[in-house]
Amino acid sequence: MANPDIFAIPSSLKCGSADFMKNRRVQCAFVLSCTALAALVPYGHSTIPILVVGLIAAFSSAAVITFRFSFLEKIFDNVVRWQLILAIVFTIVAAFNFYDNFCRSFHRGIELGILPNKFEGISTFVHVVAGFTATAAVPAAFVFLYGFINRFLCRSGRFRS
Repeated sequence: MANPDIFAIPSSLKCGSADFMKNRRVQCAFVLSCTALAALVPYGHSTIPILVVGLIAAFSSAAVITFRFSFLEKIFDNVVRWQLILAIVFTIVAAFNFYDNFCRSFHRGIELGILPNKFEGISTFVHVVAGFTATAAVPAAFVFLYGFINRFLCRSGRFRS
């Protein structure tokens, strides 16, 4: 029988508490989100094996920092509202930017003859896949941007909470 503590979702996310981030499902979702974020980064029209190796490396490193080094708990040890709002705004801008860059990179690859254009609906398919991938990458982008704002801007002394 499964341990009920592993699958329990806390009823609320309290400010200043990282209990929600200790949940295994949240951590697994973050690792998958990091992998989706890595998929959106253009690899300079690389071949499929290089892309796969990059995704495996992203998945592995995200799993290590999440499960071994408790990355999420350390980032959200003290939640500050204005930093949270700023990270949300930057995350929305980043998601649209990643989507746009992914689609442009794909179309450049077709124009250069690097990527195949075997069927007519491939452009629509790529836009749908890019949209789903950008949506899946939002949590990882948010965590990294919040961590950047919290660790570097606020600790510099200029932007205290």
